[in-house]
Amino acid sequence: MNAMKKSLTMLALAGLLGMTACSTDATKEASAPSSPPAATSEAKESATATSDPKKSASAAPSQSPSASSDASDASDASDEVAEFGEEWTYDDGISVNIAYTGGKTASQYASGAEATANQVRLFDVSVTNNSKEVFDPAMFNVDVNYGAEGTAAKRVFDSGSGLDGQFQGKVLPGGTQKVTMAFAVPIDGPLDLLVTTSPSWDHDEKLYFGEAVQP
Repeated sequence: MNAMKKSLTMLALAGLLGMTACSTDATKEASAPSSPPAATSEAKESATATSDPKKSASAAPSQSPSASSDASDASDASDEVAEFGEEWTYDDGISVNIAYTGGKTASQYASGAEATANQVRLFDVSVTNNSKEVFDPAMFNVDVNYGAEGTAAKRVFDSGSGLDGQFQGKVLPGGTQKVTMAFAVPIDGPLDLLVTTSPSWDHDEKLYFGEAVQP
């Protein structure tokens, strides 16, 4: 009997231990965290990249080339403006040169300088014909704007002071003509001068710009 009781007791203890082990394993499995789904992992990577300025910068699109284009346009514009005394030569060989020579008070017989009390600014305008054909400067055009507001200056004619300002006759190949032109511009202080010129209707306009000092 004692042997039988011992056997039954041992079996009961073994069963109890087995149940305890199963319960412990089940508890571990229940407490272990489940692996995150793929979508959650990708979302974390995206959030990390956004918070990291280096990664965000590397992923940003490149800037538009408009800034370099604007700089190029500005450079091209500066190439279209000459200084007084600089010679422009066209593709057909016709050259023009405008030099600012100062200011003066025209005579009482001057025409066109009423608004400036006969004060005028003077320009030496020349055309050189390096083409193979005779050039007619009859349509040579010069316009002057002055000051911060770009006021248009009237052309002044003063025969008594020798300011006729007209080209006479044609220019042969290799030849040059020069005239002095006067424009009604105040001479009581320095100001900016912008001269627009073209030797004929067939030639593009060219610009001369500079500061006119007080004579």
